[in-house]
Amino acid sequence: MTQRTIPHAQMSEARAVSWPTLFAPPAFLLLPVALAAYLTLPPAAGGAAALVNGLPGLVEGRPPASYVVWSVAVTALTAAGGALALVASLYLAAGRFGGSVAAAIREAARRSGTLLALAALVALRLLPHALVVASSAVVAQWTGQRWIVTVTVAVAVVIALPVMLVLPVVLVAGHPVTGAFRRARETVSGRRTKATLLLAAATSATPALAFGVHLWLAPLLPDAVKAVAAALGAALLLAVIPLTAQALASFHVPAEPRPEPARTAPAMPAAISLLLIGVGAVTVLSPLPEVTDRTVRMVPVDDPDRAPSSLADPEPSDDDHLPGEVRPFMDRGDLAHLAIRPDGTPLLAGYDPRAVGATTLTCVDMACDVPSLGWVRPYAFTDDPVSATTLADGSVVHAGWQDGPEATLHLIRCVSTGQCTPSAGPVTRAGTTGRLQDLALAAGPAGGVLVAVANRDGDAVTELSLTSCDDARCPRPRTVPLAAALPYDRASSTMRGRLAVAVVPPDRPVVTWLEPASSTLRVIVCDTAACLRPELTTHRLADEFSSDDTVKAGAVAVAVPPDGRPVVAYQGGAGDLRLLRCRGQDCARTDAMRLGSGLTSPGVSSLVLDGSLRSYEPTVPRRPHLLVDPSGRVVLAAYDGRRRALVLATCDGGACDRAPIARVEGAGGPLALALDRAGRPTVAWEERLDDREWRLRITTPDGS
Repeated sequence: MTQRTIPHAQMSEARAVSWPTLFAPPAFLLLPVALAAYLTLPPAAGGAAALVNGLPGLVEGRPPASYVVWSVAVTALTAAGGALALVASLYLAAGRFGGSVAAAIREAARRSGTLLALAALVALRLLPHALVVASSAVVAQWTGQRWIVTVTVAVAVVIALPVMLVLPVVLVAGHPVTGAFRRARETVSGRRTKATLLLAAATSATPALAFGVHLWLAPLLPDAVKAVAAALGAALLLAVIPLTAQALASFHVPAEPRPEPARTAPAMPAAISLLLIGVGAVTVLSPLPEVTDRTVRMVPVDDPDRAPSSLADPEPSDDDHLPGEVRPFMDRGDLAHLAIRPDGTPLLAGYDPRAVGATTLTCVDMACDVPSLGWVRPYAFTDDPVSATTLADGSVVHAGWQDGPEATLHLIRCVSTGQCTPSAGPVTRAGTTGRLQDLALAAGPAGGVLVAVANRDGDAVTELSLTSCDDARCPRPRTVPLAAALPYDRASSTMRGRLAVAVVPPDRPVVTWLEPASSTLRVIVCDTAACLRPELTTHRLADEFSSDDTVKAGAVAVAVPPDGRPVVAYQGGAGDLRLLRCRGQDCARTDAMRLGSGLTSPGVSSLVLDGSLRSYEPTVPRRPHLLVDPSGRVVLAAYDGRRRALVLATCDGGACDRAPIARVEGAGGPLALALDRAGRPTVAWEERLDDREWRLRITTPDGS
């Protein structure tokens, strides 16, 4: 059949279709799928999904099988609906069916078999492009140059975009599938650059703008008008289909044009607007929990003496370090403490176990895009600092040892501006080097500081002691003995994390001491703030504390809710975390809390010597992270290795609710827990992607 040449004026009349009409097919075919998918996601994910930074995402590395089924169904429905919407919009943009949306959708459904055949041909046509992209991914993985994949994908997309012109050739002009690619090349002859630019703008630039609106505009708006940003983002995503259809139609005139004027449906803009508002409302009134997750932006340290994975300030100033000093850095494994400054921004502390130094990382803004690193100065320790706590005014107190004829403990208090002040003198003394002492620190009543120390010698823990300070300067420390001659396993003498201290309201200290070798927990509750008559109770634990064949290990933490009954978290060896709740304030008896299995604290390698002085480096658990939120609930942060997730367990009474808040890629490293200004738990944690690469992340569940 011979095609007729159509005058330009007639072509324009045939294609005079309003934009609301072109929006109708994707709106009617895709928005119901999106709404249904969004509402069915929570039961399908089973707690594995959340709104992460405003977008639906997984917070577990291993979601349930029901989520996989849901993903396959949603992907299939979205692909089918998107393909039919594109064909229907193409018909309308080409002037077919007089602008009747229903007729265009029916015709698109009728030609679905032809569409599948075209999809198969396009897939075969693009197979070489896919192989090139896959090869570039292999090269990038081998060389570590990820930009190779980005450039290759961009080039492949630019080359492949004009392949889409087979759609109007076959579906609009009615040409057979065979020879469609040749006719598409003839159609775009001499205008390939224009076709590529139009299609790239429709299929790439528009989605990028939509996600930009959602990610950058929505967080700046108050909750009452966030639906506006959500609706705008949804409209921009839907615009991909009509823009693509218009670009395709502009390169081909139907062989049998239908010049009847396009009809407009007065109710159509209102219907589309209602659908968009529905999407925005569901986004704001989301059935999913919300999580804010930030990755701290830092750069590798350019220092041959540091590990390749060390991270440093991206914009260091001359004030960050003194002449001759190494630039402030934070290496993997250094994260030790998290505090929230009065303006709501996070402040992290890192302790380097290989050198004398404590680093503070301050987030300049809530996103922590531009962190600032600095050394803690004046530095009062000759050994690495071992503990930190946050006072009520937001300042952070670090504790560490100075070696000498006898080890002395010193404090350094750093305010939110970065200024640090050491204690007036030694807070307490030990008979041996600081590395052989276990130490725990806590904020005391009325701005004071509590320091619990386990002094060890070659044969036994000679003394558990408690030192009280009225403030961080501690000019008049008061030290009282708590217990003496407590046995311990000599092979694990250098391990830390087995001592913890807290305050029973309003001012009575409580100290817990874990003895892995005998599977024993000792709880010491003071009668008054001065702790002149401490009461010690001993509790046998049934858990196995073996880390390996040579050493028994464990770690403990304690927190006290408003009812005054201490809650103890402990982990033995390679086992799971456990929670115990004291029946009374004296903790004479305890009950196990229903925490469930699978939660663990991150591990740390520790050098130990056995009875024959042979050295080992077993991985032992770090001290658990436990606190009490403003509503009086106990909150525990830990990893779930089976589900590959960072988990918050919130406990009230004898039961705990567990909620994953972040997916862990690779392995979870050290973590720290604090409450933000709104009383929500905030977790800073290390994500170890492989043996060299790692990320520092800060995660806050918004709905806690």
